[in-house]
Amino acid sequence: MPTWWPFGAQEIKQDVDAAATFPVGYGQDWFQAPGTDTQNLQTQAMRSAVVYACLRELCTSITEPRFTVLLDTDSEPIEAPESNPIRRLLARPNDSQDIYDLLEDIIVSYYLTGNCFLHKERSASGTLQSVRLLRTDRIEIKSSPDEGIVAYKYTLNGVDYYLAPGDVSHLKFPNPMNDLYGYSPLQAAASALNLDLAQTAYAQSFMRNQATPAGLLTVKKRLNNEDEANRIRTRWRSTFGGANRFSVAVLDEDATFQQLGSKLGDIALEELRNTVESRLCGVMGVPPILVSTVLGLDRATYSNYSEARKTYMNETVQSLAGKLSRWLTRCFGYEFRDAGYVVADFSRVSALAEDLTVISDRVINQYNSGLISLNEARSYLSLNPLNGGDIRRVPINIIESSTDQVEPSTLALETGQTLSLEPGELKALPDQLIPDTAIKPEPADFPARYDGLMSELLDARIAEVENLDPKLQRYFRGLINRIDGILGNYLQRDTQETKQVPFSAEELLPVQARNDLANILRDSYANILRRSFFIMNNSGQLDVLDFSEQLPFVQSLMASANERAAMIHDTTWRDVARIIERSAQEGYTVAEIANGVPGEMRGIRTVFRENYAGPRSLMIARTEAKRAQNITTLGYYQATGMEFFQAIDLDGGPDDNHRDPADGRTCAERNGQIYHISQNPMDIDDHPNGTLSWSPMPPSYQPEFIEAHQAVIDMKETNNG
Repeated sequence: MPTWWPFGAQEIKQDVDAAATFPVGYGQDWFQAPGTDTQNLQTQAMRSAVVYACLRELCTSITEPRFTVLLDTDSEPIEAPESNPIRRLLARPNDSQDIYDLLEDIIVSYYLTGNCFLHKERSASGTLQSVRLLRTDRIEIKSSPDEGIVAYKYTLNGVDYYLAPGDVSHLKFPNPMNDLYGYSPLQAAASALNLDLAQTAYAQSFMRNQATPAGLLTVKKRLNNEDEANRIRTRWRSTFGGANRFSVAVLDEDATFQQLGSKLGDIALEELRNTVESRLCGVMGVPPILVSTVLGLDRATYSNYSEARKTYMNETVQSLAGKLSRWLTRCFGYEFRDAGYVVADFSRVSALAEDLTVISDRVINQYNSGLISLNEARSYLSLNPLNGGDIRRVPINIIESSTDQVEPSTLALETGQTLSLEPGELKALPDQLIPDTAIKPEPADFPARYDGLMSELLDARIAEVENLDPKLQRYFRGLINRIDGILGNYLQRDTQETKQVPFSAEELLPVQARNDLANILRDSYANILRRSFFIMNNSGQLDVLDFSEQLPFVQSLMASANERAAMIHDTTWRDVARIIERSAQEGYTVAEIANGVPGEMRGIRTVFRENYAGPRSLMIARTEAKRAQNITTLGYYQATGMEFFQAIDLDGGPDDNHRDPADGRTCAERNGQIYHISQNPMDIDDHPNGTLSWSPMPPSYQPEFIEAHQAVIDMKETNNG
């Protein structure tokens, strides 16, 4: 008894046999043929272009998944070895077919007749050796009211062959009106099938009649014999039929013509044809757009076609493959116990594969959000891991806390809360892969009176990063799409023999592209200027400075947008120019220029994706927002008479060896240092993605060496006096 059994430990008896039964009622002990003429149905169906197109689509689609054999284990199922008997039969069902040839024959028989019969061929010892598909129109089934199916009769060239039930495996469509045979989809659509054939026959007959409707030509003259009537009929057809069907007939008062048949245009063939096509495609489970029927083409777009194929693969092909897999498992499983089961693997079917752009965007978003590491992101994109890539980048507006992490440095806010900055959180660059785990030195004491001001400025910087990043993403995505379009056009015309490169670096990355990026940066600079001015003017801690476009530092910042855009694009432009130059020397084809030569040269597509896809936009947004705000704040401080500024640069560590040429210091060395206006702190650009910001020192601040020097002067003046 289970431990949760609530009724004690008494023995529970279960019935294993039915108390009563009744005859299965399969037949009356004679060989029963299908209720329909299967041979005639197949002949009629194969005359329909729509039915044939649907069958061809089904046959092609069922061979896309990979049929294999799995074995159950204590954990996950594993693929059976090649020596597995069921897998051997799948690889070669008989001496003239592989599994996919056999599946195509099964599909045709299944959909045309509603039935499939596999004959099991055995060795002398009774072991199953091969299977073959039997023609349905040659099969009759003998059944007994008590035993069910007792034999199959297969008639070939007038000779009857009797097969035991264990030697035949039968797959059929459901048929509520027959115990033995399946109901073909085309039986349900017989009227539509006949109408399709009738339309074709009518159009053919109409054209054979020289496209002339039937009519009655009446003449008042008495016709003496049939030859005279035939002569008049022939002359009428030759004059007004065929190529002359639009000629003008001129009759005198002794003759009249009355049209009896319908003109082809008078019949609502379009509506009738659409009805027929939709019904035939419907019972076959194939969307009209996939088999290029008129109904499908009238509504065809690339998006519609893609969605129709995906739906067709999901709803028709996957369910059909599942049914075939279970049938084959049942067929082979009775022969080879515990040898596994047949499955259809759709993992490599292109129509069901997730769009690479969707995958890339999702992975990039997860990486940018700090959910996955760089190497995890690369693995999802089928890229090799990088040394030091097992780190996560954490956005600057997200703070992670853990008891085993270093105590973060904090800046006090006006509200009494703290804004925490994890050490190195802004430095997780895609090309800076070594994790920054060293403990940061504590920054020097900052002027407490400016804590609230610096926190508001930092919030404004973060907000602008979040505003600029998606704009840069759209811009770079547009560049990549443009390159794909240009290269795609040339690839269509590629003859595989290239004597000269048909495009230049300027064509792929024109000046206008840099101008567009400069405009994006210029708008971002304007946002930083306006917001930073508002914060500083309303802080109550600094002198008020009215914003003006004529301020020197404002003009300098806005004018730098073109230079910064060119700098961002320069690396890519140089890479593309080198590829084009080398391709011209080596005689590479357009395809090799676009996609690269393994082991020798990167392709242009690779260059653009490496330089513009992924986290690059966020790095640029952080760098430009930092630079714009630092120019703004330092310019403001200087314009309001301040002379000393303290660097706040929490992004340093023992492994940080980037020294800005303006002051020769690393981030850690710069953090907390006080600079005089004469040292041009505005020229310090920090490394990309850095966190440098500047806090003003109070107007009364004087460095110790200046105070000591002034004390000596005062003493000398006193002594001289």
